[in-house]
Amino acid sequence: MTRIIHATETLSSGVLTSLVELTSSQIEMGADVTLVHARRADTPSTDQLDRIFPDQLKRVEIAQGGLVTVLTTMGRSLQDLVRGEPATIVHLHSTYAGVAGRLPRLGRSVGNHGRLFYSPHGYSFLREDHSKLARLAMLVVERVLARRGTSVLVSDSEAALARKNLRVQHPTVLINAVDTVRLGNIADMASRSTHALPRVAMVGRVSYQKAPWRFADLARQLSDRAEFTWFGDGDPDDLRHWLGNSPVKVTGWLDRDVLLQELAATDLVVFPTLWEGMPLALIESHALGVPAVASNIVGNRDVVVDGVTGVLVVDDVQLVRATVELLSNPHLRSNMGRAARTRAEANFSRARLRRECLRIYQ
Repeated sequence: MTRIIHATETLSSGVLTSLVELTSSQIEMGADVTLVHARRADTPSTDQLDRIFPDQLKRVEIAQGGLVTVLTTMGRSLQDLVRGEPATIVHLHSTYAGVAGRLPRLGRSVGNHGRLFYSPHGYSFLREDHSKLARLAMLVVERVLARRGTSVLVSDSEAALARKNLRVQHPTVLINAVDTVRLGNIADMASRSTHALPRVAMVGRVSYQKAPWRFADLARQLSDRAEFTWFGDGDPDDLRHWLGNSPVKVTGWLDRDVLLQELAATDLVVFPTLWEGMPLALIESHALGVPAVASNIVGNRDVVVDGVTGVLVVDDVQLVRATVELLSNPHLRSNMGRAARTRAEANFSRARLRRECLRIYQ
């Protein structure tokens, strides 16, 4: 039986959804799968994680702390698992796990028995909320550690970034996947005719990365044309600062089934984010038949086909213009929504994920 260990310090949002799909697929294929993860404020409760992940998954939870604490604790946990029962595969997700798991001591242990893989889910040196010095430091760390293990990137544009900035000559791409069959069934049952005005939505944490001020400004300008809803939540200070005086309804964190049903009843997703890996919220929106207006950045451009499944924009002027065009043209929205769902079923299905992860690990 193939034994796989996944590790992450960020068990929330898109990384959580990605790991649910990945571990579920691998367990269905007969693998013995363990997940090592830290607990943060936005990590679901133990009961929620038990419901989200398959019963056969083994979870090892470590306490969240500062950088040194997480690196030390996660590195020690991984080393104990590898020593106790040599792993065939160790797959690291996000920055801290990527550093902890690619330190030389663990790398030598894994190298004796299998392969070491790393998926950043959005490189830290792209984070515009960090100083230039911090971003440069992360770039240097990523470049030094890039030689340890196989880089598994979640989009073609992220792979291009790794080749250019990190000198990774042969990055591997494992595109994020969703349960397109289930999402298609939800879409078939949804109705977008229940709102007085078209619904425009954003999905995710209200944080700097997601550029909530851009969504708020859009809502202020177009509140007479559409209802603006943010599916998610954030720090209370961030909510007040960026969305407090805007006509944006913030739902808070919703049960996943409720979220997908509400998203399926949405007319347009606006995703003006500053950096991404491969955003699952966009993929899920497309699988539900919802077109998108999104910033033209790494990850977003791998999901949205400009002019076909939505519109990619480079500034706020284009953001408003594209949103107005789609709100004014229901026929165009419908055509883009159908194209989005068709593309999602062809490119982002769970069946494709199974085939590709097997190929990459082999």
